[in-house]
Amino acid sequence: MLSSLLFLVAALVSCCHGLTKYEKLDLALTELFKNETMEMLWRQHLQQFQNKERRSVAQYYDDFNCHNIGLPPSHTTPTSVHKLTPWDITVVAAMGDSLTAGNGISATSWLGVLTEYRGKSWSIGGDGSLDEGVVTLPNILKKFNPNLKGYSLNFGDRNGAGANLNVADPGHTSYDMPDQARMLIERIKSEPGVSFLNDWKMVTLFIGGNDLCDYCNDNARYSPDNYINNIRTALDILHAELPRTFVNVVEIFDVTPVAALSHGFFCSFVTSYACQCGKDPAAVASVRQTALDYQFETEVLVASERYNTRDDFTVVLQPFFRTTVPPNQQGTSSPDLSYFSPDCFHFSEKGQYAAAHSLWNNLLEPISRKDEAWYINEPYLCPNTHATGTGPYFATSKNSASYSPYCLSALESQVVMLTSLFIVTLCTFSNVGASTWYDRYVKFYNETIPNNSTLLQMWKDHVADYERQHAKRASYPIPAFTCNTGTSSLGIEARTVHELHPSDIDVIAAMGDSLTAGNGIDALTILGDFTEYRGRSWSIGGDGDLNSRLTLPNILKQYNPNIRGWSTGTGNVNSAGANLNVAVAGSVSSDLPNQARMLVNRINSDSHISAATDWKLVTLFIGGNDLCDYCTDTAKFSADNYANHIADALDILHDNLARTFVNVVLIFDIAPIAAMEGGFFCNLAHDLVCACGKDKNNAAMLYDATVEYQMATIELIASGRYDTRDDFTAVIQPFFSNTVPPKSPGTENVDLSYFSPDCFHFNAKGHAASSLSLWNNMVETYSQKKQEWHLNEPFYCPGMQLLGIDSGPFFATNQNSRNP
Repeated sequence: MLSSLLFLVAALVSCCHGLTKYEKLDLALTELFKNETMEMLWRQHLQQFQNKERRSVAQYYDDFNCHNIGLPPSHTTPTSVHKLTPWDITVVAAMGDSLTAGNGISATSWLGVLTEYRGKSWSIGGDGSLDEGVVTLPNILKKFNPNLKGYSLNFGDRNGAGANLNVADPGHTSYDMPDQARMLIERIKSEPGVSFLNDWKMVTLFIGGNDLCDYCNDNARYSPDNYINNIRTALDILHAELPRTFVNVVEIFDVTPVAALSHGFFCSFVTSYACQCGKDPAAVASVRQTALDYQFETEVLVASERYNTRDDFTVVLQPFFRTTVPPNQQGTSSPDLSYFSPDCFHFSEKGQYAAAHSLWNNLLEPISRKDEAWYINEPYLCPNTHATGTGPYFATSKNSASYSPYCLSALESQVVMLTSLFIVTLCTFSNVGASTWYDRYVKFYNETIPNNSTLLQMWKDHVADYERQHAKRASYPIPAFTCNTGTSSLGIEARTVHELHPSDIDVIAAMGDSLTAGNGIDALTILGDFTEYRGRSWSIGGDGDLNSRLTLPNILKQYNPNIRGWSTGTGNVNSAGANLNVAVAGSVSSDLPNQARMLVNRINSDSHISAATDWKLVTLFIGGNDLCDYCTDTAKFSADNYANHIADALDILHDNLARTFVNVVLIFDIAPIAAMEGGFFCNLAHDLVCACGKDKNNAAMLYDATVEYQMATIELIASGRYDTRDDFTAVIQPFFSNTVPPKSPGTENVDLSYFSPDCFHFNAKGHAASSLSLWNNMVETYSQKKQEWHLNEPFYCPGMQLLGIDSGPFFATNQNSRNP
């Protein structure tokens, strides 16, 4: 009966040529719900979405008090968009698709799924107030200016009386943005009470979901080039026609997790119409890559300064959706459907309000520190606080950075590249407070480049050339994971660390430096090179899943979806998403004992972790910065001191952590950095980050020091110092020992597609190669561990035999690697 009905509905819809996907969905649902059985099934389905406690939105509005901070008495309406405050915004507007139109926000019936609840839309809805629990950008702005205009009300399509300056339309793609821009301009001109020339306007543009959802059907039409050309055309129209305007361009998210949200018959039915490409396993990889390409192209367009030619107009990228994935229910790996309407595709009130909260915080965060994921259970940022760093103003590219006037004027007076390099280096190294190479590195990219037009253009050219010549965004080919993901062959929990199966791991953690902190993994801009992409780090990042991000936690999730400790999103060691990733960029081996203490404290204070009974996997990787400073102080950075610092850290773990397996990853030789010629910026980055490694005269000395570091580490672990109990061990993982930068196919040139634009840190491809290699080392027996990257190799599985030797179904230790 049910299959026959679905067949008839599908046949009916397929005959209706010329309808949009949303018109087809409307027709399909109308026909479907003529059946009484469908009505009954719908009521059962709806019960999952009506748990009031889970759907609570109080966390998004009950602590807002920013409007009471107040403006300085001298404040007047600004003439510059770079001095724009929340009190100055008079008009709000929005462009986009069904997520901005508000489809399904308050749906309690199948008709509600198709209803456009514009008054509750995250970026433009004005129903009720923040105090009444309706969290939208306009309702936040009304706290500062009760006379705000343009927001949409109630429900209806974009031509309804309440739409106002919400010109979004369900089903629209980037191709519709130029027409929406023209419609918006005409509406602003005719909006009652709006002074077109004098009122400050805030426009939010969010588009791309439907482009991605149709990508597998026409990848030429929905190519990244066409996507960005459409957005550029729309922004050009706004730029040419609108005075006094601040435009938010919100990055599109990856739509492929829609497959995990296809919960039950109705959700599967809706997503089959709304986003088949996001649901089709055969299309997931290409759609996911295209989402990354859309994000990259958008970032490059906004960073181009194409829209910074006047003082009363700017475009700012708001990236909080970049790494956002559907939240999981607390304590489970199941998606939390309370953020979604009953179609499991559009946002519910809770999802819309999370987006509004996140957009507000992104607006105030400096360009260098914008969060790239939803703000969930986090406080509101307020203007004029230390957390924002931009005073009372909305953050723009021109008000986010402080700088030294002397260095700026001196740099701008240079014509000859070498003279500029000398002064840049002089200014960077002489900055007060920039005591370490990492401080100098951050100051240069955060303060010097953004405030020098010559260097800024050079940087943009460098990144564009980098993308073109080295295919930076080419992803690592993730092999199929074919290992048995059940429990060990014994079918019981591990009794000793030498019987530890991947399914036994409950907690994962990591210690180290910038390579573990994730610096520059997805860098596409100046600021990205020192952004810590912790959620994508090889040994500890948990963003996405194994289909999208090859990391050790994502591999282990195949065995235990409830594993804890992995880091998410971006931020430093104290950020909310760092979790048990205690790596700190710029760290040397002498910093490890403090990291070990921090890690022990975090494990012991985590209420979700049983410190006594949970099996823990810790990965320790350090030494790059020791070697980078080795030529400046060979005594301080001697192999003996290096090994002693590691021993001190491992002693702390050994004395304080039960049930723990520690990977000690051997350091690689950093001297080949000298061969990585990437032009002016890479050379400068190497000067700042690793001058010892850049100097080819140091190559032999650094190679010898690296070997001494490796041998001292091996001797420490082989001593048996950490094999005194059955519930703790430390194991050498040597895959970096002989790893050198891969060569571009058919050439002797370094393949920079494994590195970020600073030609030093690994990008996503390099991190993926490291993750695969670490995993394979963990299951390789002691005598068979490979000492270089496992490039283009399959996943090894526990229990596989190499030359007749295996460790059983367990992670290999010095005690379980045996002859069968």
